[in-house]
Amino acid sequence: GFLLFWSVYPKRVGKGEAYRSWKKQKLENRASNLVDAVLQQHGFLSRDEGKFCPNPATWLNQNRWDDEPPIASKPGRNLGGDIA
Repeated sequence: GFLLFWSVYPKRVGKGEAYRSWKKQKLENRASNLVDAVLQQHGFLSRDEGKFCPNPATWLNQNRWDDEPPIASKPGRNLGGDIA
């Protein structure tokens, strides 16, 4: 389970710390849910070349699989009206 999570998470740093978090929280039985969450959040996690992507241990420790990434606004949409 952990290795599958690790393979899909976009920022692969601190593997040992991430594994300790995984074991401490006993996440093996939730592995498929966590992988699905990473895949759903992948675009959000990878935005700006991954500049704001949390380390995997942080993502696990903060239960970030429950996060709902914001929906991107549609390009070309002008909410402020025309500028003269």
